[in-house]
Amino acid sequence: MRFMPYIVHHVPLVVVAFALAVPIGSFVADPVQAALLTRTWNGADANWTVNAQWAPTGFPNNGTTNTFHAIISAGTPALNQNITLDQLTLNGGAIAGTQNLTVLNSTLWSGGELTGTGLTTLGGAATLNGDAKYLTNRRQVVSNGTTNFSGGDLYVNAPGDAGLAPTWTNNGTFNAIDEADIVLQDFGGTRPRFTNAATGIFNKSGVGTETYISTEFHNAGTVNVNSGILALVGGGTDNGSYTLSPLTELTFHGGDRMLTAASSISGTGNIGVYGGAVTINGALNMSGAAQLLAQGGSIDVNGTFTAPNTITVSGGGAIFNTAPFTMAGPVTLSSGSLGGSANMALNGGFDWSGGELTGTGTTTLSGTTTLNESEKYLTDRRQVVSNGTTTLSGGSLNMYAPGDDGLAPTWTNNGTFNATDEADIVLQDFGGSRPRFTNAATGIYNKSGVGTETYISTEFHNAGTVHINSGYLSLYDGADSGSYTLASSTELNFYGGDRTLSATSSISGTGNVGVYGGTVTVDGALNLSAAGQLLVQGGSLGINGSARTIAVPVTLSSGSLGGSANMALNGGFDWSGGELTGTGTTTLSGTTTLNESEKYLTDRRQVVSNGTTTLSGGSLNMYAPGDDGLAPTWTNNGTFNATDEADIVLQDFGGSRPRFTNAATGIYNKSGVGTETYISTVFHNAGKISVNSGRLNLAGQYTQTAGSLQLKGGAVTAGLPLDIQGGSLTGTGTITGDVASNGLISPGLSAGSLVIAGDLSVGPNSIFEFEIGGLTQGTQYDYVTEAGAAQLSLDGLLSLSLINGFIPSHAQSFAVLRSNTTLTGSFDNVASGNRLTTSDGSGSFRVRYGAGAPNTSRVTLSNFFLTGDFDQDNDVDGNDFLIWQRGGSPNGIHSSDLAFWKSQFGSVTALTAVIHTVPEPSSLVLVAGGMSSLILLRKRRLSE
Repeated sequence: MRFMPYIVHHVPLVVVAFALAVPIGSFVADPVQAALLTRTWNGADANWTVNAQWAPTGFPNNGTTNTFHAIISAGTPALNQNITLDQLTLNGGAIAGTQNLTVLNSTLWSGGELTGTGLTTLGGAATLNGDAKYLTNRRQVVSNGTTNFSGGDLYVNAPGDAGLAPTWTNNGTFNAIDEADIVLQDFGGTRPRFTNAATGIFNKSGVGTETYISTEFHNAGTVNVNSGILALVGGGTDNGSYTLSPLTELTFHGGDRMLTAASSISGTGNIGVYGGAVTINGALNMSGAAQLLAQGGSIDVNGTFTAPNTITVSGGGAIFNTAPFTMAGPVTLSSGSLGGSANMALNGGFDWSGGELTGTGTTTLSGTTTLNESEKYLTDRRQVVSNGTTTLSGGSLNMYAPGDDGLAPTWTNNGTFNATDEADIVLQDFGGSRPRFTNAATGIYNKSGVGTETYISTEFHNAGTVHINSGYLSLYDGADSGSYTLASSTELNFYGGDRTLSATSSISGTGNVGVYGGTVTVDGALNLSAAGQLLVQGGSLGINGSARTIAVPVTLSSGSLGGSANMALNGGFDWSGGELTGTGTTTLSGTTTLNESEKYLTDRRQVVSNGTTTLSGGSLNMYAPGDDGLAPTWTNNGTFNATDEADIVLQDFGGSRPRFTNAATGIYNKSGVGTETYISTVFHNAGKISVNSGRLNLAGQYTQTAGSLQLKGGAVTAGLPLDIQGGSLTGTGTITGDVASNGLISPGLSAGSLVIAGDLSVGPNSIFEFEIGGLTQGTQYDYVTEAGAAQLSLDGLLSLSLINGFIPSHAQSFAVLRSNTTLTGSFDNVASGNRLTTSDGSGSFRVRYGAGAPNTSRVTLSNFFLTGDFDQDNDVDGNDFLIWQRGGSPNGIHSSDLAFWKSQFGSVTALTAVIHTVPEPSSLVLVAGGMSSLILLRKRRLSE
């Protein structure tokens, strides 16, 4: 103002008059150009307005006549008043203070620090390059022009936590053109932020370079990633747009980022999530060769979504709560999670080597799917449908549901599913509903990998085809209507839960089927052949429906084998424990072994053994659960060997009484020196029982209608009277117990001794058969003794025979039966004191027993005469012939008596031996004459 009078003084009046005549607005529109002055800070720490600190002297601040270019390379000028500059160069040092700084045109910031608490406004072009730059304290920067950020990082930090921090707000154009970053220096203060305002344009460029922004980054304007990588680390909120050019990347590395419904991300570049939580409620439209990568943190896409070419999740999570979308390119999941409520059609292939597939939507796999390497998790309510080829080759697939609302993750295979090694499908049980794997009607499930096992503990439902080409397939719960085909040396195993194979299902092939737990019900076909086996080592196997023939060996060591179907086990049966149950018939035509542990035959199961059965360890326990007249039975048509202490035991639960039947063709052998086989069930015998060694304890009801009970070195104990209704009781040994016989009792297998240590009773059809072959009781001639308290009442028939060429003498006697009390009753074919002819008719004994006999408790044979000794003088000679000729033989003049005389002629009974003498000549003449007379007599009668 002080220069104004001087100016007026020198201006001509004409000019003054002109000036007064010109309108004021016209004068302002054409001002005089102000001079640009440069001021350089001298490096001290002082207030901005200290003139002496600037060279030339005088602090820079735009006025009406001059504008300034301030250069600061060292020291700290503090803004103690608002300053306006035309240009600013900050190479080092710091600009501090509490007041505002406005740069109207260009700013060059190549180093140093912007700090303090005021506002810095960059109105024109700004260049950030060179060395590191620092924006600190609470300094606010607003850029309204074009800013080029091209070298040296910008470090931003707040020293405290008062809710204030340095910020940068871009209202113009901000170009990040190389590796320079905007870096958060974290000193525990409030988080600095970069805001691209509604009018702001943020451009990232620089092929192969990355701009890394670790402060908060808020975008309300436009972000263009033209080349290189824009990496956002510090979180933020976005209302604006991101546009990605080809081969570029927009990456998120930390913090929480919210892209509102008004936001958008579009283009052909890639998006990468490496940390933090990114929520996209706006549009995410990826096209061309774009890729979405999640390697940490999470990305939740909730708005409109156009799928990229590829999705790769190797950490964190990618969650899509959008409309259904289709992936034409490959999807990779190696760790982290991929899910959401959206339905996803992955047509370009799916490589799943780890991580989690989750959410409530459906994932449809129509390309090639590979599940390999690490553990994989299918969780929540995610439904997977595989229509292409899927290979599970490494690391288990774990499935679980977090709740118990009846929903759980499922996998439905409509294509081909290959399980190639030890990888399992595992139920992770967190109390939720049970996950399930379904091999649908068109599905083919292949198990391979020699010596490997695929273990599926989720539900497994098969309506298609399962091929076990090598290795083992182990299952839990499920229902099957499809087929299982087993190659040689493979196994199909059931370990738990409830599994039903319906009437349309089938199991076939040359491998093994094993039941180790749970309940398996087979209503369909079960056709195993060649080297296969059926093993029940726990749980329950029930076979229902039509009769089945199982040609392979069957093993039952624990659990149960049953059902309603008739089963023909033709390949052998190894039963070492467990239960044979149900209502059908099991026919054993091969070799059967019952050994080791306790075994149970229950319900109404009928067993028919046609081959060789060996009971060698652990008892066979039989019981029926009800009282409906039905009970388990065992019918032996083959050979049944009881070799040691193993018993056949009635387990009495109030039901009908089980029964063991040794049928007409059956052979039951008891062996094992010093051992006892205890049979408390009903025992029916129509075949052959041989007690070769040890003891057979018939504790239950024993009934014999035919066949034989033979003691051949062993002993028999009877809990109830042995009911011999038919057949024979033979052999040498002791029966401890009572015997009721209406059949044949024949001691020895030649001559022998049969001891009945109990009461003996006989019926009208009974037969006592004794063989006489010498003078020693029990070894050369048969002997029966009974030691009961009740009187023995004789009945039936007595049969005698001579053996070993022995002919007793008239003076010899034989006690063949002894009782503890006086015998009562009588034999039907010989009264006491009468003679009884031997079975071959060669001789006769006087039989004495009971009252009137020398010994009333014995049956004694004595006074033996040869049948041809008609005069009973202890020899057979011509005199006996004359007696026959005169009709004095037992049957008169009959050819049968003559035949005996002829066969015995010359025989003499002695006291201790049989003596054969040479006939005298006179006797021979007499016989010849008699024979001639007989011939003439017969001819005369014929002629009459």
